[in-house]
Amino acid sequence: MHKTGSSSIQNALYGYDDGEVEYLKLRRPNHSLELVSAIMPDIENYAQIKKRKLSSQQLAEYKRISERDFFDALDNASGKDVIISSEYFSQPGAQARNNLEKLKAVLDKYFDKIRIIAYVRAPKNFMESALQERVKGGDTQITMRSLYPFYRGRLEKFYELFGSDSVDLIDYDPSSFPNGSVVSDFSKRLGLTLGRKASVRSNEKLGFEALSFLYSYNSFRGFANPACRFVNYSSEFISGLRSLSDSPFSISPRVVEEIFDLNSEDVKWTEQATSQSYNTSGSSGYLVEKLSDLVEHARSNKEFYEKLRSVESFEENFPRNDLFENFLRSGSKEEGFSLRLSESSLNSLKNPTERPQAVFREISKSLYESGLLAQSKAVLDLSLKSFPGAKGLQEMNEVVSSAMDDLGWE
Repeated sequence: MHKTGSSSIQNALYGYDDGEVEYLKLRRPNHSLELVSAIMPDIENYAQIKKRKLSSQQLAEYKRISERDFFDALDNASGKDVIISSEYFSQPGAQARNNLEKLKAVLDKYFDKIRIIAYVRAPKNFMESALQERVKGGDTQITMRSLYPFYRGRLEKFYELFGSDSVDLIDYDPSSFPNGSVVSDFSKRLGLTLGRKASVRSNEKLGFEALSFLYSYNSFRGFANPACRFVNYSSEFISGLRSLSDSPFSISPRVVEEIFDLNSEDVKWTEQATSQSYNTSGSSGYLVEKLSDLVEHARSNKEFYEKLRSVESFEENFPRNDLFENFLRSGSKEEGFSLRLSESSLNSLKNPTERPQAVFREISKSLYESGLLAQSKAVLDLSLKSFPGAKGLQEMNEVVSSAMDDLGWE
């Protein structure tokens, strides 16, 4: 599953071959992209491929190469036990299940026995880790409910396709692993000799302060461009943020309990499958009751923002940070984000003799200065239909359009 040290396992095992056991020799430590591309008939519907926007010819060539590499790797591993690692197949939904069934049909031709090993993270810990990863990934549309892992949809298909005797679900509890390392635990279970690689760790956490600003900037981009699903941060920038703070956070046990209640049947199924009992208690560091708490924290933490601005490539990763700062100032903990009217704009709107086009200009300007670009552009588009020759509206439209271009508006 995701959020169980899978990247650490993959990076540690990449290139492993002791003559008897081999980590399948594909191009990347994470086998997901190449496996799915090799077995999925309509790879244009695979999210990791779709975002590349390949032509029909490029898709066909990519699939051909993926199939060749996969089957060559299997042929070259003849006579060995082979380890394959992919989080993709633990996703819920029909697509992952159908592709897992196709993968099994291929592997059955090569192997006498297939064993599934899946680490399962407790729901509350999973949700906290998922929030961290989705914020780092630039997700602009996170909700608390969407952080719940829905275990049955992820794991039941392995029982159905491979049989219960072939599936090992392991509680992801680093405190119980040798040296606190999931890599050490995995290698011990399979009798692998990894040496120093057993201590490899990936996807290290961000401190809560950095997390709050990333979430706030994601929210800003989502408000500026409602079509924006993800903000793209460079890996170097994310790495730079890790050195700024290491403050932990917890999702409120009360919130987790509410989400458990909504998914009680799934929790019950998972507890039976893993022989674990999950609870909602336990918290350390900053307590998050709702996602707007992260924005509220960012709004009140000017000192940390100055540290953030000093990180290399800040400007490239936070384009139009001037508007982002306005957006933070316009935020309200209880009501979300609101229009921040300047005194001159307010006076203009109060003036009964002011021309309509000037009123529209002041409204659009105030929306823009509050970081609400999409709303500002909507006002301008509407008002320019009625007053196409209004110079003030035209100038404001150029300013807003330029900012949208800087933020990647399509």
